[in-house]
Amino acid sequence: RVDLAASGKSCFSTMEEASDRLRSEWWLHAVQDDGKYCVETYDVSHKVVAGFSCFSAMQLFLFSVVPFVFIFLRRRTRQLGACCHRMQRRSAAGGGSARQEDYRRGPSAGHRQQPAGDNDVGDCERQRRPSGDGVTVIVPLYLPNEQFVFRETVEWIMHNVEWLGALTLFVVYNTPEDMVEVEEQLRQMQRIAWPANRYLRVERVHGSTSKAANLNFAMRRIETPYLVVYDADHHPERGSLLRLLDALLREDVDCVQGSWYMRGLGETKGGCLARIVDAEFLADWYFAKEMSRMFMGNGYFSGSNGLWKTASLAGEAFNEKAMTEDFDMSVRLIMQNKRIAFCPTARSGELAPISWSACFNQRFRWATGWDESFLQHYRSFAMQPGVKLRSRCGLFWLFGVKYVLTMISLFSLIVCLPLTIYWYSTHDIVGQPMNLMGAMPTYLGCVTWVLATLEAICQIPARGKQGLIQVPVVILVASPLGYCCLFLFMVMLQVKSCARLCAGREATWEVTQRSPLAARSAAQQLLRANPFVVEVALVPQLKAAALVAADQDASTQWSESSRPPSELSEDREQLPDAIAAEAEEH
Repeated sequence: RVDLAASGKSCFSTMEEASDRLRSEWWLHAVQDDGKYCVETYDVSHKVVAGFSCFSAMQLFLFSVVPFVFIFLRRRTRQLGACCHRMQRRSAAGGGSARQEDYRRGPSAGHRQQPAGDNDVGDCERQRRPSGDGVTVIVPLYLPNEQFVFRETVEWIMHNVEWLGALTLFVVYNTPEDMVEVEEQLRQMQRIAWPANRYLRVERVHGSTSKAANLNFAMRRIETPYLVVYDADHHPERGSLLRLLDALLREDVDCVQGSWYMRGLGETKGGCLARIVDAEFLADWYFAKEMSRMFMGNGYFSGSNGLWKTASLAGEAFNEKAMTEDFDMSVRLIMQNKRIAFCPTARSGELAPISWSACFNQRFRWATGWDESFLQHYRSFAMQPGVKLRSRCGLFWLFGVKYVLTMISLFSLIVCLPLTIYWYSTHDIVGQPMNLMGAMPTYLGCVTWVLATLEAICQIPARGKQGLIQVPVVILVASPLGYCCLFLFMVMLQVKSCARLCAGREATWEVTQRSPLAARSAAQQLLRANPFVVEVALVPQLKAAALVAADQDASTQWSESSRPPSELSEDREQLPDAIAAEAEEH
């Protein structure tokens, strides 16, 4: 044996003796040398890996585990308190039900089951709600991309979304070229006898090339005290709008942003992608966005399913050149000390991107929009007077600190992890610091994994069958392997976004192609325009599905038809090229 103090290492004949020495002191590791186990002090590579592993563990603990645990326990505590409150109300009423309606599955296919009580907004919301207040629902529409989804969305909102006063649905659309038949359908829908206190208004925004321009056009024409924005493919749950209003009044904020999920999971193309995005949405809306609000003191508007006080948007306009006009608006309002909250229980379902490339383009647009907002407003974070300190620090954390933490995590993933695996494969006993720092991220990551899975389980009563299917997908997506894959995907988007901005290339806005529902739903959209369109020579699958839909809903479709019988013979002979091409694709 050679003395460690004299030559820098001490050799032992067995691994057990070397391990005993490593347990007695830190910053030592053992390597095999001529059949012996020699204990040496850490070199630079070991110290770097240990340091980055320690930082990653601290980051994961402070910015993931602690917020995850706090958010999960707070949500369960609030639900328990609400349950106790309902039980007390029922007891005080002599055992009668406090619900005014038992919400069940809606009439449209592809939606989640809504068990009794899932969307019960309760008496507290109705008492807090000023009677007679109206709301304007803005649905920006881009043709021809969304020509097969708008009618279903309009009917869903007008017949299913609950509101206690007047509700005006304002459809604002733009199209690069005239679409006579589709635009005529939109105009004819204004003449339908909608339920009481429900009104439909349709306007074309000439010269518009973006969602922001459509929203600005609508905002200048709104007279109601509240407005809510839904994308053309969004179907909000029955009580979600009342939940948004309750949160808006209870927390006294300027905007409340609800959550999203993937609807029609069993009836869309690319089911695997839709399931993965749905699981990612659960972790994002129920944890990540709540974490942002904890650090920043504010949430942010995400473009759809957000309820605003109309007065809070007075004098404001969405940036028509921004890639993410919603987030740009949020940053500007936060700098004015206006408040935005999250309400994940106010849910709205959207259609998934039609393909992996469409999903990538969508996320790339989001990443570029965030970077653009940071470059445009970062001076205001520090220089603009009157901004609250928490908001100022939160915005810096959301933008600048995020990039630093991302780079450190990326270095730990692509450098430290392979080095650690290499050392273990060469029978190097890495010592206490490396063992501890290597194990901590694994254990801490398992905490967030378990909490995300438990949250998915807690959502089963609200989501029914789809919630049950979602659990194993969440287990996969929230696992350490799934997290690493999502993290690398986000880093790839971030690098591409920074490269484009550094090169000075202007980003172009692309419409996200959505997964259409099954052929049956596409056929129903055609049938609603004309119930005898099935006479046209469609593709066999679409024609068969259309015949089934016609048998099931013929009377309703005829009553809603906007075409006179004299024109039906023309429809039997030819189908417009645009609709025919879309039918072939479906």
